Amino acid sequence: VVSVAEYHRRIDALNTEELRTLCRRLQITTREDINSKQVTPVKADLESESFRPNLSDPSELLLPDQIEKLTKHLPPRTIGYPWTLVYGTGKHGTSLKTLYRTMTGLDTPVLMVIKDSDGQ
Repeated sequence: VVSVAEYHRRIDALNTEELRTLCRRLQITTREDINSKQVTPVKADLESESFRPNLSDPSELLLPDQIEKLTKHLPPRTIGYPWTLVYGTGKHGTSLKTLYRTMTGLDTPVLMVIKDSDGQ
């Protein structure tokens, strides 16, 4: 337990130049940045490569432009997760039981891509 004065002193200490430098390095926009209007437009950054998924293996089903279009429509909570192939018929066969078994315990967003025998 700390006094109110000590609490305020600690909060004020957070507002140092070191914190501002860290925010700039992490590209965090602070309220002061917004008020001073020195903020660069972020829209271009939102569509940059930083939001393209990191694939563990090259996709056998999706082309790079399809992946880019798809990621624009995924929920925000999926940003930052690497795309890891959990199940593929080329590696694991065609058993649904194997699909279910390999997905047991996954605690990340899941995207299932299916290609039929007609290439659709």
